[in-house]
Amino acid sequence: MTDYTKLQARCQRPVASLYEANDLLAKCREALGRLVADNDHLALCARQWEDAAMQWGAERDQLKAENEALLTALKGMTSMYGFCWDLVDGGLLCMQSNVQRFEDAHEAAQKVLAAMSKGEQS
Repeated sequence: MTDYTKLQARCQRPVASLYEANDLLAKCREALGRLVADNDHLALCARQWEDAAMQWGAERDQLKAENEALLTALKGMTSMYGFCWDLVDGGLLCMQSNVQRFEDAHEAAQKVLAAMSKGEQS
């Protein structure tokens, strides 16, 4: 009897002999053993899924932080375009007073990109 429903129904009927009762008890113990093993396996699977979900959550949070840092750095770069002009040859012209601001914004963006590329390599 591997079907648990049939076994449960069989347990609710009276037995005629001690031999029959012992046989039924053995089948019940076997079924309970399989159920305990299944339960242990499912508990292990649940813990593994929970661990994976925690890891994915941590990775998501890290990506969000990197995204915010990159967005902030790139906003610093784009805010400079009002103070710089593109030249015909592909160069960029900035007033002397804005050169340091441009270099600082460019350096900040490079640092964020470098940190993100280090994270990909490890």
